[in-house]
Amino acid sequence: MHLNEYSKATGINLIIALSFTSSYLMLLGLLFLKGIVNYMWNISAWTLMSKIGEKEKIEGSVIGAYVSIAKIGAFLSFVVSGFIVALYGIPSLFIMNELLILKGVLFAYPTYA
Repeated sequence: MHLNEYSKATGINLIIALSFTSSYLMLLGLLFLKGIVNYMWNISAWTLMSKIGEKEKIEGSVIGAYVSIAKIGAFLSFVVSGFIVALYGIPSLFIMNELLILKGVLFAYPTYA
């Protein structure tokens, strides 16, 4: 299994496990593992973006655009997550996260199958 595929599968499994945690310590441990998986994903993405930019001789622009989009996405996710938690509670945040990841996987699966 390729590193990128492994990080996606592990991330989805961890998100599902996060919804069923029974203790705060278990939640922290799973969030720590999810952070490691996210770093694996980012390293894979940086490598891919670097290769694409190197081919087109615009490596700095491609990586800069990727970092900008990632940072804006991270900021927006915190804002939206705060609204979801305020309106529906913390468990709904995990359920919505699972549904979004499942939707993304189902959307991308035909491309990689």
